[in-house]
Amino acid sequence: MAQPHILIVSYPAQGHINSSLQLANKLIKIGVEVTFATSHKLFCPAGW
Repeated sequence: MAQPHILIVSYPAQGHINSSLQLANKLIKIGVEVTFATSHKLFCPAGW
């Protein structure tokens, strides 16, 4: 059987990313392949 593969897309804010990364790590530990995606827009200074 193929290994499960999950895509996690997180809102680009620290609280959302940290929680999503914790979930991703738990899934990886039980054998799930995880791809993590987010946007960088919120982290750029105003005016970029």
